[in-house]
Amino acid sequence: MKDILIPGEEWHIASEGYKGTEGVAVNAKGEVFFNTGGMKKTMKLVDGKAVTFVEDNNLGDGQRFGPDGRLYTVCAATSNIVAYATDGKATVIASGFKGNDLTVANNGNIYVTESSWDRVSPSKVWLVKPDGTKKVVDSGLIFANGITLSPDQTLLYVSDMKTRWVYSYQVK
Repeated sequence: MKDILIPGEEWHIASEGYKGTEGVAVNAKGEVFFNTGGMKKTMKLVDGKAVTFVEDNNLGDGQRFGPDGRLYTVCAATSNIVAYATDGKATVIASGFKGNDLTVANNGNIYVTESSWDRVSPSKVWLVKPDGTKKVVDSGLIFANGITLSPDQTLLYVSDMKTRWVYSYQVK
């Protein structure tokens, strides 16, 4: 950790009092954003303090910054993926599924997990293209959850929370 932390700097609490947080994401400027779970807010850390970035994020869950600098967020309440501009204005990118987590590739492709919320339907991994078209790229996991890309963007990693396995997929 000494390679990334300021020498002699101690840990400190930036914000507290939440029932849960989700979707920690950092933009190119190093600004940190997170969702507050049931409070429906997206927060931004400014000078070490949490301030509201989005007042009602429609139960925002996983989120990541895209190559265009926008904050992409899964909105569970509306079954949408939205992209927030730097002023907090939302644009719907895709809809029609209750996503959980997402990651955004350098080419603008968005990969989204849709967990088996009813414990009967199979989980899905979706690919959402920059033009909004979407397709299921896997439906064999029990409870797809966390998702990320390798640094070189050639592998997609998806965690299956119920099996405690992490699967890797080659990206075409």
